[in-house]
Amino acid sequence: MYDIDKFVNTNKANVSYDEESDEVQCATEFEKLVKFDEIDSSAYPVLVYKMNDKVVAWYDIEMFMGYAQ
Repeated sequence: MYDIDKFVNTNKANVSYDEESDEVQCATEFEKLVKFDEIDSSAYPVLVYKMNDKVVAWYDIEMFMGYAQ
């Protein structure tokens, strides 16, 4: 198991979009940068992306920013 807060707070955002953009479109663009097989939405509006049970990225829908390895 992993700590969502720790993962998000220790991995600073390295991808961001203009806040006047479309939320869904930005999230879709972000997902193109990440190889994942599962999304953990338990910390919504922050989504955590996992690949083979390892966390690989996070994206904050409301802040239009995220972290991708």
